[in-house]
Amino acid sequence: MPGFALKPVQGGTFEYSFDLAKADDDALAHLQDFETNTRKGQYSFRQKKHEIDPGKLSVVAFVRDEATKKILQAVYGKVEGK
Repeated sequence: MPGFALKPVQGGTFEYSFDLAKADDDALAHLQDFETNTRKGQYSFRQKKHEIDPGKLSVVAFVRDEATKKILQAVYGKVEGK
C-alpha cells in the first residue's frame, strides 16, 4: 500500500482508490501460481477464496513516525458501497 508524507503540525488530507476487480484478479493469479509453480502441481486448493465482497470490506490507516516506527494515530472505517 502507498505511504504519504505528513509535515509536522500541518497534517494533510489524502485520497486513494483501490481497484477491487484487479485485486480479485491478482489474488486468483497468486493462488494459481502457488499451485503451478511453487508446489509444482502437487497441491490444489479445493476452493480459491480470492473474491472481495465490498459489503464486508473495511479500511485501516495508520500515522507512523518513520524514525521510531511508533504508531501516532490510527483510524478504522467501513467502505461505503456504490
